[in-house]
Amino acid sequence: MAETRKYAEAHPVEVYPCMTTFNGGVASIQMHWLEQQLSTAKTNNEHVMIACHHPVGAGSCRPTHMAWNAADIQKAITSSGVVPLVLSGHDHQGGYALIEGTHFVTVRGLVEAPEGSTAFAIVHVYDDAIQFEGYGVAASHDLAIASRAGGQRLHA
Repeated sequence: MAETRKYAEAHPVEVYPCMTTFNGGVASIQMHWLEQQLSTAKTNNEHVMIACHHPVGAGSCRPTHMAWNAADIQKAITSSGVVPLVLSGHDHQGGYALIEGTHFVTVRGLVEAPEGSTAFAIVHVYDDAIQFEGYGVAASHDLAIASRAGGQRLHA
């Protein structure tokens, strides 16, 4: 709790629009764990897909809905070279950004679909692409995976 309070005090919402009480961030111990996992994946020639609640890719949602320390998380992800996709929610408008070969997809809030409608998607992962097959009001997308050295083992 002290780490959260200190971070929030150093980042006032007037300057950092994401620093609202309906957002959150990744603590230093969690960042260390994430960096270790990405390093291990790189060593093992593996690729990793990340799913998280708060968007962490600049431009993938409204600035008011980003994780508090999204820039640090984004840097860890993109510098690893092993993450083709980061899937998040939180911003019900949805969004997308391609940053250094990583797709940052913020899924539209399907919970707000009209009553009685269908709203879901199936994600297909291939060696060279990720395909979102949307049903009802859910959007479909085809995302190319940049060519990367080594094997194409993907982990979700």
